[in-house]
Amino acid sequence: MVEKTEDLKSSLTNLVNGLGYILSDRLRNVDGDFDFELSLTASSDLDTRFMLMLDRYIMPGSNTRVVENRQDGAWYYGRWTVDNFANSYEMMDVIDAEMTDACIRVMIAAVVNYFQENRFAPCGLLRDSYASAILRSDLMDKYGLSDEHDKIEAMRITGSWVSKLYVFHMATKHRDLEHPIRPINNVGLVRPLKLDIKQCFEDLTARFIRTRIAHQIASRMVRSVCIVFFEDLNELIELRKLYRQISSDPFYYHSDCEYLTNSSRPSVSDKMSSIFGRLVTYLSVFEPNSQLFDYPQLKMNGRTREQHYVDYSKNWKKILETIYTELYMPSGSHLLDVLRSRCKIAENIPQNEELLRECWNEYGVGWNISEFIFRYSLNR
Repeated sequence: MVEKTEDLKSSLTNLVNGLGYILSDRLRNVDGDFDFELSLTASSDLDTRFMLMLDRYIMPGSNTRVVENRQDGAWYYGRWTVDNFANSYEMMDVIDAEMTDACIRVMIAAVVNYFQENRFAPCGLLRDSYASAILRSDLMDKYGLSDEHDKIEAMRITGSWVSKLYVFHMATKHRDLEHPIRPINNVGLVRPLKLDIKQCFEDLTARFIRTRIAHQIASRMVRSVCIVFFEDLNELIELRKLYRQISSDPFYYHSDCEYLTNSSRPSVSDKMSSIFGRLVTYLSVFEPNSQLFDYPQLKMNGRTREQHYVDYSKNWKKILETIYTELYMPSGSHLLDVLRSRCKIAENIPQNEELLRECWNEYGVGWNISEFIFRYSLNR
């Protein structure tokens, strides 16, 4: 069984990598800009090349072993054997411009995933990632890849054909980054990046998964009525500032920042927020079916994990449940009166209106939302 699986994997690898052998020719039919050739650098510079795909002249021969461990883009494929699915000439008959475009989309998704997860194929950590969306789509099904494992393997292999530095540079060249992509050497063929993936580099990488999750929940909570009764507004403000700090300089805070930016790795770490338990509590009450609960930090074995964190508060959960009930099954009384009769809340609500408005300003909460929250929660 193991031998059979290995044979299938080897055949699949040969098939997928074989596509790369003819992509450079087919790309010329898709985009005339692909005809542009740059001079080759010295062989010692190949790890720093600047291209979307390499020229076929520096591709290995079809009888060579797999070439791996290239840091930044390398054609590679296994040795051809008599049991290959198809040879290059047979594939030339079926690969058209649309298929080539699909291949490129898979490659780019792999490189985006490298930014997000430091690997070419999704591991399931970021469920809403660009690469995960490509895998869920029927993009590869049209061309015979319908099994999820086959799709992941195809993405993993073809992702190594693409220059990470080139894609990252093209996707963020409009931004004034403090630590931009390091200088790169030109080699082979260059194809302009036409896919709009800029927004993929405006969020946090998997290295800061807890900060990313906390920020997503906090961004929702500050727009809800319950924010008036939340006691640690300073922590929410600091969370927002940390998020902006990291997202504004994405490659510097990447796990591979030394390679990407030629800068020393920063000391900032993905510490567990001191309000994480209460954020999870908010989500469990107001959005119990949220996809965020796919993350093990929030839910395991069918149970939410708010009580796992040191800041968990039964009183906070009671406040949230009371607000939720009043929103959807109103008693007719003022919310503040109902809360005072059932929960422990501060005498002055909000405790610090100036700080609350600063928090709203940090998260970009509009005036209409903030005024509604005041009217509903405080009967102003």
